[in-house]
Amino acid sequence: MTQATVIIGDWLVDRNTNSLQRDKERATLQPLSMDILLYLAEHSDRVVTSQELLDTFWQRRVVGDDAVHRRIANLRKSLGDNARNPTYIQTTSKRGYRLIAPVRYPAAANGKKVTPKCRFGCA
Repeated sequence: MTQATVIIGDWLVDRNTNSLQRDKERATLQPLSMDILLYLAEHSDRVVTSQELLDTFWQRRVVGDDAVHRRIANLRKSLGDNARNPTYIQTTSKRGYRLIAPVRYPAAANGKKVTPKCRFGCA
């Protein structure tokens, strides 16, 4: 079973409710945006290309890079991030995106460390 919650930066991310929570702030993401955020978290050690995101999330649909750019812009807005001075999602020109905020996985109820499973395949 995949970890239900992850902490990205200072946001508690709950994949079950597609929600972000920080202090008293709460935001709800569309399922595809949540999947992209979690994919970036699972691959935060590297730049994820726009083509990789297209291949992973828009399989067999004809869309261009603009679909990815819009989703990333929406994620940044939800996270309170700024593309020019990012604290969450960094753009690498002509390459792609990298999640630069720290990613932590809460401990399981039994106190053991939880190791997440990659939902979308690990590189």
